[in-house]
Amino acid sequence: MATSQADIAVALAEEGFRIIPVQAGGKRPLVGDWADSATSDPIEISQLWQQFRGANAGIPTGSVNDLVVIDIDTEEAKEWWNSLGIPAGLKVSTPSGGIHYYYATSPEDDIQTNRSKLFPGVDVRAEGGQVVAPGSRTYKGEYRAATTFTLANIPEVPEKLLDILPRRQSYSHATQSEVKEIAPASRASEQEESELSWIRRTLDELPRPWREGAGWRATAFQMSCWLWRMVRSPHYVLTADQAASLLLEHAPSDERWGESALLNEWADAEKRTEGQVADAPSDDNPALIDWDEDLLYDRDLPTINGEAFAKIWDSNPPTTTDGALWAHRQKLFIALLRSGEPDEIAATLVWHARATKLPGISFGDHYIIDSDARRISISDLWKELRQAKSEISKDGGEAITSAPTQMVAKFSPRKNDYQALDDDEREAVSKCHWWGRRFMDWAEETFTLANLPYYRMNRWSVLSVIFSPHARLPGRGGNDRPLNLYQAIIGSTTTGKTAALSTAMKILRKFYPDGETPDIGGGATAQGLTKVLIDRDGKSSFMHIDEAHTKLPEWKKPTGPYSEMPGKVTAVFDGEVTGDNTSGDREYAGKHASAFMTLHLMGTSEEMADVMDPADWQSGFLNRFVWTIGDPAVRGADAATSIWVPEDEVDLYQVEDDPATKMYQQWAGEFHMAVRRIEDKNGGYSRMRLPQEVIDRHTKFVLYLEEIINEHPDYEKRLRPTFQRFQESIMRCAALVALSEGSLRIAPIHHLIALEQAEEWLFGMLHMVSSTDESLRTRHVNLVEQEIERNRGSMSMTGINRIRRLRDQQAYVKGLVEELIAQGRARRRSVGEQVFIDLTGVAA
Repeated sequence: MATSQADIAVALAEEGFRIIPVQAGGKRPLVGDWADSATSDPIEISQLWQQFRGANAGIPTGSVNDLVVIDIDTEEAKEWWNSLGIPAGLKVSTPSGGIHYYYATSPEDDIQTNRSKLFPGVDVRAEGGQVVAPGSRTYKGEYRAATTFTLANIPEVPEKLLDILPRRQSYSHATQSEVKEIAPASRASEQEESELSWIRRTLDELPRPWREGAGWRATAFQMSCWLWRMVRSPHYVLTADQAASLLLEHAPSDERWGESALLNEWADAEKRTEGQVADAPSDDNPALIDWDEDLLYDRDLPTINGEAFAKIWDSNPPTTTDGALWAHRQKLFIALLRSGEPDEIAATLVWHARATKLPGISFGDHYIIDSDARRISISDLWKELRQAKSEISKDGGEAITSAPTQMVAKFSPRKNDYQALDDDEREAVSKCHWWGRRFMDWAEETFTLANLPYYRMNRWSVLSVIFSPHARLPGRGGNDRPLNLYQAIIGSTTTGKTAALSTAMKILRKFYPDGETPDIGGGATAQGLTKVLIDRDGKSSFMHIDEAHTKLPEWKKPTGPYSEMPGKVTAVFDGEVTGDNTSGDREYAGKHASAFMTLHLMGTSEEMADVMDPADWQSGFLNRFVWTIGDPAVRGADAATSIWVPEDEVDLYQVEDDPATKMYQQWAGEFHMAVRRIEDKNGGYSRMRLPQEVIDRHTKFVLYLEEIINEHPDYEKRLRPTFQRFQESIMRCAALVALSEGSLRIAPIHHLIALEQAEEWLFGMLHMVSSTDESLRTRHVNLVEQEIERNRGSMSMTGINRIRRLRDQQAYVKGLVEELIAQGRARRRSVGEQVFIDLTGVAA
C-alpha cells in the first residue's frame, strides 16, 4: 500500500496517468507547461519527487490524459448538479467537502476549462486545467476516491454533459484528399450565418481601448481557430480572405496591439488547427416563424410554476451561467411542448427569449443592443428542443422544472433597529478616544455638512489598506485569516460619497511615499488584476469602483473579459492570488502571491438594486462586503455654499499649511509608529492575540445575528451566508483597531468598537437584502404600477414608455404592462388612437 506521496505518484503513473508535482499540502503546480512536464515515467517521477519532497500529485486534464473533471464546491452546486440527472463519473471527495467527477474524453470533444460558467461553484477542468489526485493531502484532509482509481474505472463523458458545456466547435480530422471528395456547398447555410454572427459578436465584445488582461489575445486566437476550421470545410462557403477580413474588421486594435499582432494569431491558429475541418451544418430543421410579438401576447400560453409564461420568457435565471441559461430554456421548451404548441412555434418563442439573447455591450457611455445576437446557434436551439422532448417522454420534464417561486414576507429595516451593544458597553465605547473617533470628531467639525456614514466607512478603508499586510487573525489548522475589508457605500448622487473618499485618499498619500501608492484603479479584468496583485506580492492594494452598478453587470456576464472577476475577488478576499495556467501568459501561470486588497464600491441604492438578485446573497462575492447607507442629501443654500472658503480666510494658510493637511501628516506619522511596533521582523506577518473574553463576546454577537435570521425565516438562505462573512469582517475590524494603537492583542474594547460599527452596517446590509427581495423584472412591474398610481391611477402608454428607468425599451415595457393586466392589477382603455392603462379600482 502506498504510504508516501512519492509512492502515490508512482502508483498513479503505473495506472497510465501522466502527472505533475503540486505544492505539498496544497494544490499549486510546481512546474510550468503542464502538457510537456506531465509524465508517467517512474524514473522521471522519482527524480521530481526527490526535488519536491512531500509534493502532492496533480493530474492535468484535457488532451494530456483525455479527461474532463467536474469540480463541485458548494451545497447549492451539488443540488443543481443532481437535478440534471447526469450519470455520475468516478467520484473523488475533496478535503474541503467538494466533489470531483472524472470522465474520459476524446480529442474531438474539445472541452475547455472554465470556472463557474455552468453554475456558481461548478468548475470544468479540461483543456489547460489540472486537479489534485486522490491520495494527496491538505491540512483539511485527504482527496479520496469512492472506488479504485484507475483509467479503466473512469466512464465516458455522457452526451447529456456535453450538451450543457460551454459552446464548442464540432469538427473532425481529415486529409486533403478526404476533403476533396466532399461536394462543396453552393451557399451559406443558416448555421454558417449564425456561427459567423456569433464570432463577430464575440470579437465586438472585447473592451476598447486595449487593457492589460482584457483577453484580446486569447479571444482572437480562439476565433481564428474556429474560422480556419470553417475555411477548410467544403460544407462552408467562407474563404480564407473573407475570414481574415472578418477578424481584422471586428477584433479591436491600437498602437499596442495592431494588425500585425492579429495576423500573428491568425497564422498561429492555421498551424495549430492543421487537419481539423468543421463538421457539416445540421440544417435539416424546420424554419423558424417570422417574429411578431403578438406570437407571445395573443396566445393562450401555459403558466410555469404559477407564473405567467411571458414573465419567465422575458427573464434570466438568477445566475446567467451557461448551465443555468440552458436549464431556463429547457423550462420554456417543456412548458410549450406539453401545452401542445407545434415545434416551430416553441422554437421561435425560445429563440427570442431573454435567456437566448446576448446582452448588450458597452462602449464608453453607450450601451448597444444587437437584437440578432444569440448565445446559441440555430442548430443548438433545435438540439435543445429535442432534449426537452426526451425529458417529457422520460418523466414529464419534472427533473428540469424548478420549484415554485416562494412569496416572502417583506421586511423594511430601520436605521436604529439593530443594537449589538448593551448600555454599559456603549458607554465604554463612547469614552474610548481611539483614532477612528478622533477622525470623526475632526470630520464633523471641518466639513459642515459631512455625510457621516460615508466618513465612518472610509476610516476603515484607511486602516484596512495600511495594516492588513502586517497581521492576520489566527485560525485553527493554520487557516489564518487576513484583515482586508470589502466595502460598499450606497447613497444618492450629490450626497458627498466622493468628498468623503477624497479625505481617506489624502491620508493614504501621506502614509505612502511618492510612487508607492496602493491605488490600483478599478477597471482591471480578472487576468489583469491577477498580474497586478502577483507583482505586488505581500503589499497592500486599494481597488475603487465608482458607479459600481455599471461594472457589476459586466462581471456577472457568462463570457467576456470580466466574467471571471466575481471568482477572482472572492479568492482575493481570503488573502491569496494564483496565476491562471490557462491564460497563455507563462510568466504568471501557476505563480502564487499574498494579496491584501481593500475593495471599495460606490453606487446609488436604486441602481445597485437593479443589478443585484436575491441569489447574490446566497453565493457570490457580494456577501463579503460591509454596506453603509448614506444620509439623505442636504439641499438649499447651505449645501451649495458650505464647501467654499471666504476671501478673508484664504490667505491664512497655504495648502501645505492648512490644518487639514497637517492632520493627514500627523495621522500618517502615528500609523508609521504603530506599524513599526507590530510588524514581523522577519518580513512575514504577525498573528493577532485573541483573549477568551473577546471570543466569548464575539460568540454572543454571532448568536444575535442568528436571532435576526430566526425573525425572518423566509430570508434564511440569503442572510445565513451573508452573516457568516459579516461576523468575520467585524473581527477583522477589531484587529484593525488594535493595530492602529500598535498592539497585536485585541482587547475587549477594540472588539466593542467594531460591534458599534456593526450596528450601522447591519442596517445597510439588510436594507440592500430587502431592496433586492424580488427579481429585477418584478421590481420593474411594480415601478410601472407606482408611476401610474402617482399619475392619479391612469397613464398613457406614451407616458409609461417615458419612465426614466425604462426609456427606449418599448417592447420590454409592453410586456410589463401586459403582466400588470394579466395579474388583474390594471386594465387597458382606448381613447381615439391613444391607449391608456388604468389601475384596477381607480376611477379613470
